[in-house]
Amino acid sequence: MSTGHVRRIGLAAAAGLLAITVAPATISHAAPAAGVHYKIEKSTFCGSSPSCYPGGNVNIFPSLPDDSVARIGLPWPVYAYGTAYTSVWVSSNGNLQFGVTAGTAQGTYLNAALPSAGLSAKVGVALFWDDLNEFPTATPPQGVFYRSVNFGGQPAFVVSWRAQQFQDIGYPYVRAEVIFYEHSRNITFQYLETGNQNGASATIGIQKSPSGPASQWSYNRSNAVVTDEELTFVPVG
Repeated sequence: MSTGHVRRIGLAAAAGLLAITVAPATISHAAPAAGVHYKIEKSTFCGSSPSCYPGGNVNIFPSLPDDSVARIGLPWPVYAYGTAYTSVWVSSNGNLQFGVTAGTAQGTYLNAALPSAGLSAKVGVALFWDDLNEFPTATPPQGVFYRSVNFGGQPAFVVSWRAQQFQDIGYPYVRAEVIFYEHSRNITFQYLETGNQNGASATIGIQKSPSGPASQWSYNRSNAVVTDEELTFVPVG
């Protein structure tokens, strides 16, 4: 267990529930091919440039969140493991959860290897599942942000985390985002800052359910991801 998870004596870990709706857009396009498993492709990008790292602009957690989850609507159907979703639950601890409810959405800071019931009761997308804190009064403000944007020549929906890891040795920064494209079933992770030892206390990957299948990139592995790195989860099968 990472030292980052020996934590918070005297700190409340309330799971706040927020209801946020993004107005869905009307769409008409052919659905991409289905997939029940994912292969992971790694590449690099020029992350500090907005043309490469679009980021979000609406803060889901405008006040200090700790182990919180919130539901947001999606501007078009987003696919995960061959199923379309029109909303998603967002965790302040670096992950997304599809197909869950207010009663089952997980805000836990304690990450685990995939598949895991701690990530999600159903489909989970772990961009950087770790004990993250977001401070809205920081400069620049931290939080979990979303927006719809034209990126790479196509409509995209972005959820981005600007956070600090809870670590005994300090508060390394994490800046990373998940991108869903309107005309693709790929799921893209981008990393601009990767915290303490680049993922040494984080889980990165996706799962269909707590019993699997899952495509895990890393679990508590040093240098699992680095600055200006991109992981694309491509459905196959």
